[in-house]
Amino acid sequence: MEIFQQFIPEHYLYALGWMIIHALWQVAGIGLLLWLALRFFNQKSAAFKYRLGISALVMISLLSMGTFVLQLQSPQISGMPSLTETELNYLMANPGLFGPESKLIEPTPDWVIISKRIDKWIPTLVNIWFIGAFLFLVRMASGLADLRQLHHKNHGAVGPKWVEFIKLQQEKIKISRPVQLLSSIHIDMPMTYGILKPVILVPSALLLHLNPAQLEAIITHELAHIKRHDYLINLLQSMLEVVFFFHPVFWWINNEIKEQRENACDELAIHLGISPKDLAFGLASVLNQAQHHVPEMALTAANRNTPTLDRIKKIMGVKTSPTQPTTLTTLTMIITLLLGATLIVGAYDQKSLKDTENPLTTESNTKTLDLKLEIKMADSFLDTVPSKKNPGIFTDSIVERPLSPEELEYIKKNLEPLTDDLATLLKELGFNWGDFSNMPHFELKELPLPHFNFDNMPKFEMGPDIWQKMIPDSTLLKGIPIPNFPPLEVPAFRWDDSMSKEDRMKYNQELQEKLAVWKEEQKAWKEANSEKIANWKEEMKAGQEEWKKTFEPQMQEFQAKMREWEKSNKPLMEEYQAKIKAWEKENQPQIEAFQKKMEEWQKANEEKMKEFHLKMEEWQKEHQKELEELKKTIQESVKNNEN
Repeated sequence: MEIFQQFIPEHYLYALGWMIIHALWQVAGIGLLLWLALRFFNQKSAAFKYRLGISALVMISLLSMGTFVLQLQSPQISGMPSLTETELNYLMANPGLFGPESKLIEPTPDWVIISKRIDKWIPTLVNIWFIGAFLFLVRMASGLADLRQLHHKNHGAVGPKWVEFIKLQQEKIKISRPVQLLSSIHIDMPMTYGILKPVILVPSALLLHLNPAQLEAIITHELAHIKRHDYLINLLQSMLEVVFFFHPVFWWINNEIKEQRENACDELAIHLGISPKDLAFGLASVLNQAQHHVPEMALTAANRNTPTLDRIKKIMGVKTSPTQPTTLTTLTMIITLLLGATLIVGAYDQKSLKDTENPLTTESNTKTLDLKLEIKMADSFLDTVPSKKNPGIFTDSIVERPLSPEELEYIKKNLEPLTDDLATLLKELGFNWGDFSNMPHFELKELPLPHFNFDNMPKFEMGPDIWQKMIPDSTLLKGIPIPNFPPLEVPAFRWDDSMSKEDRMKYNQELQEKLAVWKEEQKAWKEANSEKIANWKEEMKAGQEEWKKTFEPQMQEFQAKMREWEKSNKPLMEEYQAKIKAWEKENQPQIEAFQKKMEEWQKANEEKMKEFHLKMEEWQKEHQKELEELKKTIQESVKNNEN
């Protein structure tokens, strides 16, 4: 598999591969140190624990960059004497083969043999890593696109009371940057985003649902994110996820940072005078209202993927047990630390190996093709308006569609046999899941929904001929030369190569020739049409000015209609707010009773939970062999289903 070897020089490829391998034990070691530090400083503030987590990420980044640079500066394993394992064993068995003064009589360290074996798989490892990193990069870009799309939607302004409140809180918390507070009907959870000009979005429903004290607590929590520059840190974390996506310990560190970040913002909000009770009830109400997906890059007040219940317990002063790494994370720490120790112990002999000369060494004539393409593509327009017949989630570049019946049937067919086998094998091993059926259930009466008439809301229509007015009607663009690249058929998600090395070199050469011809055609077209291009730009600028003058009266008329609509619906909004207050008052005893039951249940089952964890550890040790057989059985089942 040589997907990326044609574009990356060989020494960079091997340096990247060894950086990934060394990252296994480096990240595991730093994760172990962080876990010990969190246990030792358990009584410290969440902000202190957050700084510990950030320090761990900084150490991981510096170690990986240092490893990459050292691998570039030091001789690569691929550049060392290319002796096979048979040749090494033969030389070790015949030390006098090259005379008594030969340096080859020294025994070869085990770490060199291990490194040689790993070195053979470096290109494959880097190719797999590139595929995973690309997928996570697409995930990150999709999150940024979702956030950008949300930012450009229409959001309403909040009342003067909240504008004054946020100014007072900014002075208390000493935020010099301008902060914009907006209400939005497009979200159901408060969120914060932005670095230089941060924005706080609050769902319009929450402005009516929460009482003023709870809403003040939520807004102060979001201001704490802005004060601590959490959006920038979260963006850097997402970048590191692209690089270290393969390491479970890294994900544990990352999640621990996100958890401590929310706890630190809660502590800062309480320090600014917010009542813990108001903040706790506000978070619970926000989480109860959350129904839709939110952009991953934004910072939300509460999230179903984070332990919000533990946050509420800490706010209310209830002790919580410290988070523990998962079994997979713990096993990864142990295995990678052992692997790292093996490589480190043998690294002290590396200096003597640099000067060793081998008469059996043959010079490698491998050449890497560094193909550089500089293509400037014109901006393309993508219709992101969802169709009424096929609803979906539309972003700048990705469309998530529902699964077809055939796909659902395929998934069901391939998963049912595996599930049955897994359940049968676990049952035979005598696994006891534990009985926690007596946990209290939390049920609230149905929340009243607003009965506003959105059908008569004014609509702003720009007309179908908007682009014709903004962009001049010209045949100039039809003459732009388009590159005619040779076709390339790439099988999707196949690990075998459909083209030989000679075919790939021939294809790349043909591609470069076509590209050179296209560049010359493009240059000639620009020179021949320079005057027309200048006139077209002037016409486009004039059209845009005319469009602004034409639609300015319509925009003013639309704003006037919106004010009338808001005025006519004001009684309904006040009525809905009164219903929400009555609903809160009616459900208050149930919430307090549930909290009391949960405290009693946790206290009563504390010993039972400890006993369950101990039994779980004993069961894993006792059935280690059976679990390995189970793993093999699952792998065989998957292979059989694929065939």
